[in-house]
Amino acid sequence: GALVQPSVRLFDLRIEKEFDFGTRGRLGLLFDAFIVFNANAATDISSLAGSFVAILKILLPRVFRVGVRYRF
Repeated sequence: GALVQPSVRLFDLRIEKEFDFGTRGRLGLLFDAFIVFNANAATDISSLAGSFVAILKILLPRVFRVGVRYRF
């Protein structure tokens, strides 16, 4: 009676471009994408009596982030 969940594959992506301003520093532009393929897989299920195979948690949705970094 063991219940085995399928594996969950995650893929995160970061793209970064830096610009050098000599002695004034460096400016970086960032783009991050988390959970790119958006699997919506169940990450926690319950097999208790009365709620057999009830989904308790699912994978978070796709998330994007844009950022700026200045190094001096």
